[in-house]
Amino acid sequence: MQTYYFHVRGKGALFQDEEGMQLPSKRAVLREVLKTRRELARDGDAGRDIEFLISDGTGRTVLRVPLGARRQVRKGRERAVAA
Repeated sequence: MQTYYFHVRGKGALFQDEEGMQLPSKRAVLREVLKTRRELARDGDAGRDIEFLISDGTGRTVLRVPLGARRQVRKGRERAVAA
């Protein structure tokens, strides 16, 4: 398991995740981002100018997902794409 940090960029600011989350893979990271995105959309907090920046324990950004992204599954591979 590796620690991933779910930072949020939007409205001219970067909100950094200081705690992180232990997840087994990048696929699990993507699932978590998309689950959170659905929750934000349901609550009316989703905006197209907001994106998740997910970094690993070294600080390297491993995934960027715009909040307006949708999930696409192609040939067994799951990824986020712009809406």
